[in-house]
Amino acid sequence: MRQIEDYLIYEKFRTDDFQSRNISLRLYNERGLFRHLTTRISRYQRRYPTAAPTASLARYQHDHRLEKERYHLMALSKRNDRHNLSEQETSIFHHMLAMRFRQACETLAHLRLTNKQIDLPLLDECLAAYAQNPKPEQPGIHLFYLATLLYLRQDNDPVFADLKSGIEAYIDDFPHNDQRDLLVLAINHCLRQSNAGRREFLSQTLDLYKLGLQRKTFYERGRIGIFTFNNIVGVALKLGEVGWADEFLEANASRLPQEKREEVVSLNRARLAYEKSDYDATLSFLQTADYQDFIHHFTARLLQLKIFFERDDFNLLTSHLRSTKSLLGRRKNIGYHQRNYRNIFRLAEKIVRIPPGDREVAGQLKAQIMATDPCTEKEWLLRAVERDF
Repeated sequence: MRQIEDYLIYEKFRTDDFQSRNISLRLYNERGLFRHLTTRISRYQRRYPTAAPTASLARYQHDHRLEKERYHLMALSKRNDRHNLSEQETSIFHHMLAMRFRQACETLAHLRLTNKQIDLPLLDECLAAYAQNPKPEQPGIHLFYLATLLYLRQDNDPVFADLKSGIEAYIDDFPHNDQRDLLVLAINHCLRQSNAGRREFLSQTLDLYKLGLQRKTFYERGRIGIFTFNNIVGVALKLGEVGWADEFLEANASRLPQEKREEVVSLNRARLAYEKSDYDATLSFLQTADYQDFIHHFTARLLQLKIFFERDDFNLLTSHLRSTKSLLGRRKNIGYHQRNYRNIFRLAEKIVRIPPGDREVAGQLKAQIMATDPCTEKEWLLRAVERDF
């Protein structure tokens, strides 16, 4: 086992250009090979490794290591000179900002899914310091700074525009994990905006998903995540790109985790059939899998709800609303998705109770729908209000 671990560690370092450079610098220093160290520093300062992710955290760590080794060389021969203290301070500050903004994005994104509040040490100070001297030419810092601002202040459209254009321009400068994180951060912002009724963000969402698919950013060891798969199909369908969604499903179904593949594929084929107004096929697909996952289960229930509305099947509709309300009421751990589905079915129940022809009540309910958050089906609910049951 130890030999296997040693081999894997070796392979990791061998393929990590920046880490390999850092180790080389340290080894030359420790062995007193200062002439070789000088040559390496000079070479490394001239250019980064070919095809290396120059917007990665490893790059900023490497920049600081270079300045530290330069300082050690200067100290040997020029003890009383100024040395490169300013460069060391700048490089470590950049490394710190790159780490601080990445961690802030991760923390803020997670906190959105919970009701918890925690302290983010020195974040305000880092934001203020960077704002005084921003460096858009440093995407490894700047894009995560923009993403942090976006998660702190949701209504900042210029920040999102800068973030999206920066991702499109510099995505190839980032390693795989940073590419994924930036795309997910931007996509989640788009989804929240579109769920709030800003439909123009749907096309932005699909643009970002397509960029990630082109770069294979959403694939991990050849697999695609269930949540990502479902979201891509859902966004495409909301934009009316049924053909593209169908092609995506067929091309990527085999990349889904095998244990959930049948469930996910049948659910999304049901979504496609619904968009084609083939309600019999929709219900048939929904019956071909046992939906154990919470989101899958309630996505299926939502499709059934819509079909009962469309078919004016009042008995099935009221029974479905009652059973779904009871099921949601038994769940104690209320997270974002549970709140979302509770809101959707609660509002649907109110739509059923609108007195025929009562425009005043309908108008009040429309306003309530628009003000409800979270609610991912505002567009459909608003259309449903117009129907006469």
